[in-house]
Amino acid sequence: MQEIIAEKPITGRIIGISHRIKQKKDQEPRPTLIAISNPTTDDVQHFKLETEQDELDFLNGICPIKWKPITVPSDNISAYPEHQVVFRSAKDEDILVDRHSSQCHYEIKKGKKEAPDIRTLVEVATDVPSEYIGVQRKDTVAMILGGSGDYFAHALSRKLSEMDGMVLRIPPFKLKEHRGEASKDDDCDLLVKLAIDHRSDFYQALTRDRSIIRLRNAYLHRMNVMGQRIACEQRIAQLAIGDIFCRDDGYFPEGSLLNEVLKLKASSPVLLALEQEEGLALKNLEKAVQALDIFQEVFAHIPGCGPRITAGLMSAIVDIRRFKTAAKLVKYLGAHVLPDGTFPRRRIGQTSNWDPDGRQEVWNIGGQFLRQINSDTKWGNYLKKMKIALRAKHPDIVEVVVINKDGKKAKVKRYTNGHIQKMATWRTLTRFTESLWTELWKLEKSAKASPQG
Repeated sequence: MQEIIAEKPITGRIIGISHRIKQKKDQEPRPTLIAISNPTTDDVQHFKLETEQDELDFLNGICPIKWKPITVPSDNISAYPEHQVVFRSAKDEDILVDRHSSQCHYEIKKGKKEAPDIRTLVEVATDVPSEYIGVQRKDTVAMILGGSGDYFAHALSRKLSEMDGMVLRIPPFKLKEHRGEASKDDDCDLLVKLAIDHRSDFYQALTRDRSIIRLRNAYLHRMNVMGQRIACEQRIAQLAIGDIFCRDDGYFPEGSLLNEVLKLKASSPVLLALEQEEGLALKNLEKAVQALDIFQEVFAHIPGCGPRITAGLMSAIVDIRRFKTAAKLVKYLGAHVLPDGTFPRRRIGQTSNWDPDGRQEVWNIGGQFLRQINSDTKWGNYLKKMKIALRAKHPDIVEVVVINKDGKKAKVKRYTNGHIQKMATWRTLTRFTESLWTELWKLEKSAKASPQG
């Protein structure tokens, strides 16, 4: 059951969290920045969470910020999580010290035949945590709505719902308005201030919000597994082709490449495991989608928008409250038409800053509408009317000069039957996305007005 939606007062600490994707290859570290404001003292403390493990420890109230040296080698330190203990490489003289096993890391080499295993001391503990930070009862966490911090927001929301606290999230466009020309590095402090002075700009993260985040996680897992399965099939096909063309005992006149590929696929335990994992991932995804009010109230009433397309679109949108206007959503999903009447695609000298996965799902919906063009459905009928109107406006095929992807001039034909159909499809998708923005916002407002979500 959803939590009560009535606005809760802030009674404890306020924690501003500026979540950032951690260090990538050849890039500077990007730790999550945290500002903790104590209402009784007005002090603000600042911390950095370097890894996802630090975030998990912060969630559990055991993120270490200070350490103390181990002075007694015989002490049992197994009460401390091992990842929080500081170790150093072992030296020759460490072998002579009688240390507790919890302070040691060993490398084990299997003995040959019946010989005993060889155990070598490789690391010894030097420091253990002495001071921690983390969420506490009645804390209020202020974060941005959407983005890389969604998983952290999900966990914090669930945790604080059990501790009389809450997570507040502000749409990116509102945070940007308040930030002005200031640095994003100061967002954690700004979030604390806004949670106090501009509470109405935030939305409390509740059960429904967590369900959408879980949906996105299920969708990404399914897409990753599907990609691995496709890559495995391609490797098997290349292996079959290579084996046949490189054989020394003949040229395989009696066989079929396709049949050889199918045989290898059928006998591949890796491919079988990936197919099973993909099936389970798809089942979990469909279950997550069908449990959402967004699917039941909005997408289920649109012919062609099943659980898979819904999952793809909502994974891209994340939360409709991120988009101030319908035009913002249309542009984010790449469903807009450029001022010169052309379709949005990657062109030299043009910015293509739409979400590629969301745009693909929008185009998939367009394919569904094309199949409905002779059926009595809202968007099938709209697409049909658009084709008729565009053909009336452009009755003749014309030839124009454009700049191709290589930067060279080329002649192309405009207003062919295929071009008219594509134009009509994109215009239909623009209107569909605008309508989707309206319906999702309508659902959001009705959920907020309800005493129970």
